[in-house]
Amino acid sequence: MKKVLVLSLLAVFMLAGVSYGASITGVVESIDKEKGMFSVKDQKIEVGFDCNGSMIKEVHQGDSVKVEYSVEGTRAQATSVVKLGNQEKREITGTIHNIDKTKGVLVVQNKEIEVGFDCSGTPLNDFKVGDKVFVSYIVENGREIAQHIKRKI
Repeated sequence: MKKVLVLSLLAVFMLAGVSYGASITGVVESIDKEKGMFSVKDQKIEVGFDCNGSMIKEVHQGDSVKVEYSVEGTRAQATSVVKLGNQEKREITGTIHNIDKTKGVLVVQNKEIEVGFDCSGTPLNDFKVGDKVFVSYIVENGREIAQHIKRKI
């Protein structure tokens, strides 16, 4: 219901020629620096942008960015592009403290810390609470995302 209302309002703004501003935080999916065009994908949508080519001079495909933009008609014009930094790779060895296979969430604890992981891209069917595991992961936009999970024996 809420999504239909938002889409209806966007359609009214586009038909009326009204411009509005918004922002998106996500990963650069494609980029054409010569044409000053790029697209950013978050967890739900992908948005394509026109921009001044100098805004994306230091941006590459796969980078995490926050884009402020305005929409006029059917065109999204980037007004600022901020690179959020590289994904930091990390590792932890510990015991599975909690696991939710349907939500793709895993909590691993060792003597020093407890870390909750987004495992939406990693199958968890072979693991259970109490298993000792090694997890390699990245930190992206403040979230720990598991890249590889291996049972320790």
